[in-house]
Amino acid sequence: MDDEIIDVTLSNLKIQRSAVCFISRLPTETLEAIFIHRACDNWHHSIAYGPPLPFQWPRLAAPGWVDLSYVCRHWRNIALNCPTLWTYLFMTTPRWTEAFLRRSKQASLKLAVHVEEEDEHLALRFVEQVVKHSERIQDLRIHLWADAYQ
Repeated sequence: MDDEIIDVTLSNLKIQRSAVCFISRLPTETLEAIFIHRACDNWHHSIAYGPPLPFQWPRLAAPGWVDLSYVCRHWRNIALNCPTLWTYLFMTTPRWTEAFLRRSKQASLKLAVHVEEEDEHLALRFVEQVVKHSERIQDLRIHLWADAYQ
C-alpha cells in the first residue's frame, strides 16, 4: 500500500515538473509539426541512403523518431493522437507495421521498402500487411539491392 502511494506521488511530481518546462508549454500543433518533420526527414533519408546497417533497423525496431513518443506522457499523447505522424512507413517488423497502420487511421500513406536478399521474407510480410490499405497509399518507394538478385 505504501509503495503504491509513493509511486502515485512520484508520478504526480514528475507531471508537475514537466509542466513548468518551456517546451511543455508549446501548443500541441507546434509539437505535432516538429514530430511530423522529424518522421518525414527520417523517411526521406531512408529513401536517399537506404536503411541503417543490417541487423539493426528495420528488423528489430521502429524508426528512431518514435523515441519522441517516450519522452513524457504529454508527448506520447500528442504522438499517438496525430495520424499524419504515423503515415511514414518503413519496412519493419509486422508488429510495428500494424501499429503504424492503426495509428495512421485513414490518412494517406508513404511507404519505403528496401529489399536485400535476407529481407525477402520480411518484405513479403510487409507488403501483405500494407496491401490491405492500398487505397491510402500516396507514395510508394521500392528499392531492390542489385547484389541480392544477381
